Amino acid sequence: VLLLLLISIPLTSCTGTTASTNVETEQHQQDYDNDQTLLLRGRNRRERVNKRAEEEEEIGDHGHGHGRSHGHDDDHHLYEYYKSPPVIGDAVSGNSNQLSSSSSSLSLSTSLEEKHGEFFKNLVERMKPHVFELEEGEGQEEGQAQIEARPRQFYHLHHMKTGGTSLSNLISCATRRYETIYQRFHGQEQGHGHKNNNDKAQANTQANAKAHIPSFRLSECSKHGYERCVMQKQESCRNSIESAAVMTYCAPLAITDYFNWGGTHGRNTYTNSAGTNGSNTRSISSSSSSSWIPSVTMLRDPVNRVWSMYRFQMKYCYQCKPLLQIYDDIDNGNTDQYSGICLPQITNHLTRNLLTNLTFDELNNYTSTMTDEQKVNDAIHSVRNRFTVVGILERLEESLDLFSYSFPWLSEDIRDLSSLEDLFNGGDHHHDTMNMNSNFDWKSAIDETESTCTFPHSNSSPRNNGCGEGRTHLDVPSQPDEETRRVIEQHNMLDKKVYEAALDHFELQKLAVNW
Repeated sequence: VLLLLLISIPLTSCTGTTASTNVETEQHQQDYDNDQTLLLRGRNRRERVNKRAEEEEEIGDHGHGHGRSHGHDDDHHLYEYYKSPPVIGDAVSGNSNQLSSSSSSLSLSTSLEEKHGEFFKNLVERMKPHVFELEEGEGQEEGQAQIEARPRQFYHLHHMKTGGTSLSNLISCATRRYETIYQRFHGQEQGHGHKNNNDKAQANTQANAKAHIPSFRLSECSKHGYERCVMQKQESCRNSIESAAVMTYCAPLAITDYFNWGGTHGRNTYTNSAGTNGSNTRSISSSSSSSWIPSVTMLRDPVNRVWSMYRFQMKYCYQCKPLLQIYDDIDNGNTDQYSGICLPQITNHLTRNLLTNLTFDELNNYTSTMTDEQKVNDAIHSVRNRFTVVGILERLEESLDLFSYSFPWLSEDIRDLSSLEDLFNGGDHHHDTMNMNSNFDWKSAIDETESTCTFPHSNSSPRNNGCGEGRTHLDVPSQPDEETRRVIEQHNMLDKKVYEAALDHFELQKLAVNW
């Protein structure tokens, strides 16, 4: 009997351990299957968008009709980053719907937590919904309070011919809509149930509050205005940047540090330690530190972007020359005939625009002493750490979904929100700004023209480029031929690497919003 008891104890123990292991394995498999479904759903959606894009005619700046889809190839790999450990490549394989072999026995969620814990947790936190923080303004009309968004709350880094003008117009529409909706519906419960007339009058004044979201734009395309603001330190321009709640920068990311609009999420960086105007240091912030500010940017396949830029500025930038001839001029040093930003726009522009490690002088003259490897690493580090959301133009529909998740006020139709609380009080990065009557039917009180802000088709190629005979229009195909495509790729290899890393980061963003 004793012998039988001794034998049965380990058998029972082993059976229990096996059952527990089976349950855990089944749970891991279920988690894995769920995560694979999310990835596959995104991939299928992207394939549908790409298939539809191939059938559409050229639509200018939106870029759906330009060239091949540059998704994740089976042999795709990420590049090593020198600024921080590799994160994305181990989590999601090149095919976007399979785990890497090293993590095949784990659920994707376990893999992300164990291998990339702090980075992914930071991304999840960074992408949580943000709303505007409001405060009482200095001016107040009789019976109406002036409410303003506090400075430095959101910026858009605009890269030319990536849908950036369209995104800027969407942002402008959304901020105007926010002001209108706030003024109409603020304090629906206020003015009722107060003990005396003074309290009621004060509440009614607050209920009639007029909201204002100061916005400003700084673009190196406006050469003289940009130089006056940055190099000559024009006071009016700098005051506008200082007081803006929303900024658009069409310039290298380093400029946001210079005006204290930058910083990496989770910590303060970018000190100006030496040099006049930052010229002798690799960091150009004009004060001791710069905190992270919510931001968005949109990237685009480099070949599509360059070809769109060439068609857009064919006459004024590129003198109606074939693009192959322009690249030949670049290779032979025959560049004096081209002015301003024309040539930098077709040679690794995305990489340069994502650099933070620039001196003040380099910011102005389109040069850098950094090696190509350092540029790529700096740009990829920016993609992964500097923005709330990085959109991809070739995946516009999904990008807009990510924008509206992190910034509900950017939603196409605010009637799609479950409550106005989502617009004014939602998210974890906010202060309460609105007291709404939960029984008020606000959706019925807003018509479509007031509630909707779409991603418009802006800044498309000109209908008459003036390059034909007698300054008529010279028809240019919507896509480059194979030889031109090959030469564009050769002159934009850094952008290609950055863009491929951005595609992987895009997949990680999609997982973060479902975490």
